[in-house]
Amino acid sequence: MKRYTEFSPAKVVLVAALLAVAGGIGFWGTKLSQPLAFAEPSAVGQIAAVDPAVPVLAAWFQPGDLRLDIEVKGLIHSTVREGAVVLAVNSQPPQAYMVGDELTRSVVLSAVGPDGIWINKAGQAVHFSVPQHPVDTHIAVTTGIQRAR
Repeated sequence: MKRYTEFSPAKVVLVAALLAVAGGIGFWGTKLSQPLAFAEPSAVGQIAAVDPAVPVLAAWFQPGDLRLDIEVKGLIHSTVREGAVVLAVNSQPPQAYMVGDELTRSVVLSAVGPDGIWINKAGQAVHFSVPQHPVDTHIAVTTGIQRAR
């Protein structure tokens, strides 16, 4: 029977790598087979009481009153409360909307009139007034189309 008595550096590295892989598999096999340890509910309540930001962050993800910032930039209306309006919703760039369009989640433009707009906010009607601009007396106001000479 022949015995290996010579050790080359390549064989030593190979044996060391195999032992490391076997050790890693054994270590992670025992760690992953154990059940997870969960925090007690009382400890979670204590953490929430200590950190003042927890209620603010929880309010972001809970259902509740929808915060809405609408700025009327311009509108075109008719006598039957239909039309189009240019709005800046929640500090976004102004965008054109027509009656029936959805502005944000659960907010729909329901009517456009000469004095403002009406939206349906989760089943509740809300009115936004149009800012009044001063009349410029230097601009000639005409009705219809005039022929240029």
